[in-house]
Order: sequence, then structure tokens, then C-alpha cells
Amino acid sequence: GKILTYGSYDEATYKLKGLVSDGVLIEAGSKEEYINFSQSYFKKTIFGFGLELTEEQKKNVRRRSDSLYNNLYEWKPESRLAEEAKISPQPIYKDYASIVYDQLKAKFYKFKSGPFKTYFGLNTNCVLLADTIVGQAGIDIIKIQGLITPGAYFEYFNREFFRKNSFVVSRTIYYNQKNY
Repeated sequence: GKILTYGSYDEATYKLKGLVSDGVLIEAGSKEEYINFSQSYFKKTIFGFGLELTEEQKKNVRRRSDSLYNNLYEWKPESRLAEEAKISPQPIYKDYASIVYDQLKAKFYKFKSGPFKTYFGLNTNCVLLADTIVGQAGIDIIKIQGLITPGAYFEYFNREFFRKNSFVVSRTIYYNQKNY
């Protein structure tokens, strides 16, 4: 019932143009709103894959996802801080986190400790976090293939989608028709 995304979203902590930064987890409440926002604001095409999991696998995935929150603390982007301080007129912030907050009223978290405390685009990235959660279903892709990039993760799921008797049972392509 929620969207989680992990990345280099605190621009104040950027090193190497954002390749390294504090790791930030964003929780948005509506899949549709997040997809619409991503498409309209960034002109993104998004691929979604549906996985067929057993009830036990679903429980493991939910348990792992829920356990992340034990190692998080709330972080507030600039636009939320200004809103709470009742700054008037409200400044317009152009950092991604503020834009996401303004558009979706999403929640933001940073990690207290562990590998996701620091985002590093080459290994401690969105794919590692996703695989940490999805791997609880017994499909730990990083153990199978080693270092994984978003493109390699996409290719893996795309290949699985076309394979017979695969756990990947659907693929949805979300694109903004105005972009084409």
C-alpha cells in the first residue's frame, strides 16, 4: 500500500555529484500518484514487474520491509522545514526531496547505521535495498549475479518475465503519452 524509493536525495550531503551521499528512504502513499509525478515532472518511463510469491514469501518480504523502519529516523527536506516554520511567503525549493514533498507529502527517512546509511551509486544503491527486501522471497539476485546496477536488475526481471514458469508474472510499462 505504499511506494518506497531509496537514493541520493539529500543534496546538502552530495559528494562526487551525488554518487555518494547520505542514504534517504522516501515513502509515498500512492503508487498512482508517485508514477504520475515521476512521469510529469521527470518525463520518466517506469517499468513495473509483478512477482508471484507464496504466502510465506510475502510474509518474509513484508517482515524485512517493516524491519527497515527500526533503523530509520525521520528527515525533513527544506520545503517541509520552511512549511513547519510557517515561513511566508513560502520559498520555492528546487531540490528533488523538496519537490517530492511538495507534490506528494511523502515521508523521508535516513538510516541510523548500517550499509544504507551512506548511499554509493556503484553498490549501496536502490538495487541493493530492493534486493535486500525482495531477496527475502528466496530470489536473492545479487548472490546470483554479484554487483548489480539498476540496468542489470531490469534486465534480470525482464528476462524472467519472458521465461516459462517464472515468478515474474507481469510487466507494466508506465509512460506519459504526452512525451511521445
